[in-house]
Amino acid sequence: MYLLTENSAEIACPVSMAYEYITNLETFGEWFPGVLAIESANELAHGAPGKTYLETVAIPMRGTRKVAI
Repeated sequence: MYLLTENSAEIACPVSMAYEYITNLETFGEWFPGVLAIESANELAHGAPGKTYLETVAIPMRGTRKVAI
């Protein structure tokens, strides 16, 4: 796996709340550049084994692509 980004921030909330937000891929587009949309691709709950998402990303000079994650 390749490191895509690295950053740090101070967040004024409980660690458990920050962890839940950052690990929920449905909020990924709110904080990761280039992600235009992300949607659930199955009925499993967030964090459940086998949970999948469909991510729409912007690709310079190529438009957008949908990626299963």
